[in-house]
Amino acid sequence: MAAYLALVLPAVNRVYAAAAPSLAVAELAAVDALALDGRLTGIEAVEIAGVPYISFGTADDRPLDDAELDVVANLSFVFAIYEAGGAGDEVRLRPLPARRLDRWDSDLLTIQRYVGKTNEQLTKLLLNLAIAAGHGQHAFRGSKLRLLDPLCGRGTTLNQAVMYGFDAAGIEVDLRDVDAYISFFTR
Repeated sequence: MAAYLALVLPAVNRVYAAAAPSLAVAELAAVDALALDGRLTGIEAVEIAGVPYISFGTADDRPLDDAELDVVANLSFVFAIYEAGGAGDEVRLRPLPARRLDRWDSDLLTIQRYVGKTNEQLTKLLLNLAIAAGHGQHAFRGSKLRLLDPLCGRGTTLNQAVMYGFDAAGIEVDLRDVDAYISFFTR
């Protein structure tokens, strides 16, 4: 069985920090079922030297291929992916390439601050689940998808879709939110 560790992205939002490992396990398990044909096994949160990782393996002896690594690399919690080896207490990590869909700097997602803003990492998790359910692993390889957010507010989901290179459109009844989003996005 091939063994992997995904380094959990440090939570910038203290509200989600404690829940980050369990949300990461749930996201990986769901995307595994939706886009990886259930190839992963032993998905669990682990700590190595006080640092949180998500540990997982493959159900067979075959390592993850590039397309499967692309899926894992784009999950909301992933900071880095490693192939894990070693024996006993010794853990050796070999960094693996993480081809991300992100087309822009993360400022597009994080610079806007206002009361009621949806957490960017949770938004990415939900978008990942939606595209995995609708398009499988092809969505994580740069497919040009279209997204409609019927309650877009000030555009957190639209921004994540743009980060992925998708065509995005939103509907919002509050004109102040629409004006604020247009002003932010054009700047």
